[in-house]
Amino acid sequence: MKLVVIDTDKYAGYTCPASGKTILFEPSDDDELFDPDALTETTIVQGILVPEVGGEIQSGCEPYATRWTKSWETAEQMADDNDEWLDLEEFIKDYEDEDLIALEITTHGIACGPVSFTVFHLVREQDWNNARLVAAE
Repeated sequence: MKLVVIDTDKYAGYTCPASGKTILFEPSDDDELFDPDALTETTIVQGILVPEVGGEIQSGCEPYATRWTKSWETAEQMADDNDEWLDLEEFIKDYEDEDLIALEITTHGIACGPVSFTVFHLVREQDWNNARLVAAE
């Protein structure tokens, strides 16, 4: 699967060509797309991955979610059998799906020091080709 890294210092989000909605990388609590299910049900996002909770799709559309889950569980079992660590980013790069790409979105901030948070949006490549990045202000 192709991995696209998005520079969140330059871009605030992207427009969904199917719904016309803007998907913000740092949505507010009152943003209708803050809810992962709303995001995958109404936009081009087919699934959401959060590395902190492993490679399970947090919200996903069929048939992608089922195929992904089966592949992740198989790879996870193989890694466990070999006492190895299963790296999500490497899994994404090796995952065979002609239709999907993964958008790596890392946001940055300051708490008691610098912090960052990464999520991956799985989108169909043909949809991503019609999406437009929204410049950060």
